[in-house]
Amino acid sequence: MFKRVSLIRGLIGLILGLILCWVNSPVLAANSLPQPNEMGDYSGNLNHLYWQVVDPDPEGLNCRMGQFSIKEVWSLDNPGYPEIGSWPVVTTLKKDDIFQAQRTYAGFVVTFDENLNPWIFIKNKSDGTPANCFVRANTAFVQPIAESEFKQTVSVMDLDTEIFSNIDDL
Repeated sequence: MFKRVSLIRGLIGLILGLILCWVNSPVLAANSLPQPNEMGDYSGNLNHLYWQVVDPDPEGLNCRMGQFSIKEVWSLDNPGYPEIGSWPVVTTLKKDDIFQAQRTYAGFVVTFDENLNPWIFIKNKSDGTPANCFVRANTAFVQPIAESEFKQTVSVMDLDTEIFSNIDDL
């Protein structure tokens, strides 16, 4: 009986130790953000919502949209991949701008174009102005940020976070 109690205490101690190491590990915390592939693209079944513009272009990061609504772009009746890279620029985002991605009907934030390049749809900029456009999901242009960093920026800007609505509101 004593050996059993001692074994249980040891297992509980081990589990608690592992949990504390995991919670306090900056490497694991950093790895919770999406990681790019070798081309710098954020792709795959990505559902991370919070992003920051890192594009150093003084003109800003191009955000593109075609003549279609986002519902048409994401429609299952729409064959093939959209030609997002050739769509007109409808707005730009400045370096360090923070935005929330909009999830597709499948729950992901990445939409692939005809060249299989990943793009992220933005409904609203962080200042609340409409964007309704796509930016390239690549390390040259954007980087993922933690939800806490996004919310801190939004609260500092004194925004109503309700502007980031559900896909049903598109």
